[in-house]
Amino acid sequence: NYIKTTSTLNLSTYSAVTVLVIFKARSYPVSGNVKFICEFTTDFNSFQTGFVWTYNDNSVSQNYEVIASVKGDVGYNIGSWSKSNYNDLNWEISTAVFNKSAASPEVSLYNQGVAATVVSNPVGGGTSNNTNNFGNDYLFIGSRAGTNYFTDLDIASILVYNRALSAAEILQNYNAMRGRFSL
Repeated sequence: NYIKTTSTLNLSTYSAVTVLVIFKARSYPVSGNVKFICEFTTDFNSFQTGFVWTYNDNSVSQNYEVIASVKGDVGYNIGSWSKSNYNDLNWEISTAVFNKSAASPEVSLYNQGVAATVVSNPVGGGTSNNTNNFGNDYLFIGSRAGTNYFTDLDIASILVYNRALSAAEILQNYNAMRGRFSL
């Protein structure tokens, strides 16, 4: 199963977006294809206005399992994190900040309110400093455009902000929500 927003999200006047997802994996694959947490556009590789957030991403030679990336007018800006940021089969309050107005890295990941340490950039050319805004498109949760890279997540909530939240705001969100999920 996957979720597609019922209408497009018009982010075309924003160069920064924050996505907070509260999810629990029903099973965590240790091998197999990449699984999508969310993607803004039908395939962000084909557009300069989208972003993607994946896990179990063994599509690169290194063993980075969480990848978030923007693609903009200059190219890709990619962050990668260890799967250890997610506790298998437990609720996660995870936040990705996609910020094209920031100097590289343009992507940050927070899990349980705390900034995750970027492992490295897994793909050459993934440090572009983009200058354009995001687009006007659908947000897909749990797949690429409802056609592949399906994930096995229970999703409790998804919040999309039209700006980059600060670390303090991300921690405030986590603290406000954590009791509902016994965290």
